[in-house]
Amino acid sequence: MDSNQKNCNSVDSILAPYGLLILRLAIGVDWIVHALLKTSRGMETHVALLERNGIPGFLAWPTFTAELTLGIMIVIGFWSRQAAAFLLVFLLVVVWIKWPGAESTRAEDASS
Repeated sequence: MDSNQKNCNSVDSILAPYGLLILRLAIGVDWIVHALLKTSRGMETHVALLERNGIPGFLAWPTFTAELTLGIMIVIGFWSRQAAAFLLVFLLVVVWIKWPGAESTRAEDASS
């Protein structure tokens, strides 16, 4: 095996950390901005959104806090994998709630 073949399959050890940094910053900043948008529109809007989707309104502030805190953790690199994993589960719940037709599916589940 020659040196060209060996290098073809490896990750660039010089640029890879910068790529991961950019990805981490983009994801973290996205979550931070998303959290801050909740307060810019007023938390009562977020409470109404949660209640309209069958989620108790008192969870508005904890969702804001989770998005903001975990977004900051991702940006600074403090337990970023755990924070991202928690936000992934959080996002899956949001997708399930907001998915088109999910309301009728939940209504069918409740009636059975």
